[in-house]
Amino acid sequence: MDCTALTVVAQPALPAELTAALEVAADFARASKARATQDAYESDFRIFESWCRPCGLSALPATAESLCAFLADQASLGKRASTLGRRLPAAILCASFATGQSFSSALPAPSVVAS
Repeated sequence: MDCTALTVVAQPALPAELTAALEVAADFARASKARATQDAYESDFRIFESWCRPCGLSALPATAESLCAFLADQASLGKRASTLGRRLPAAILCASFATGQSFSSALPAPSVVAS
């Protein structure tokens, strides 16, 4: 998938005082999911990571461009909207917990605008 037609618009960094609040929210979100859901998220992340690797992309932190390209590729393979809706961003966030990466660093920071 070619994402060269996308323009990245940088956004200011998240204020440090919000990072702790987001970590607490992430803990609540993680605790609210059943083990089977967490397992599905982990599987989804492995799929995303396997897709990123041959493209030379880093799965964490995910960029908006890599997420767009991945979703488009998965849709072209016939994946259902419900599968794509679960696959991202939940799998990316779930994987950030497992790797010890902060909640906010797993989110794509820039906005993507079609050019």
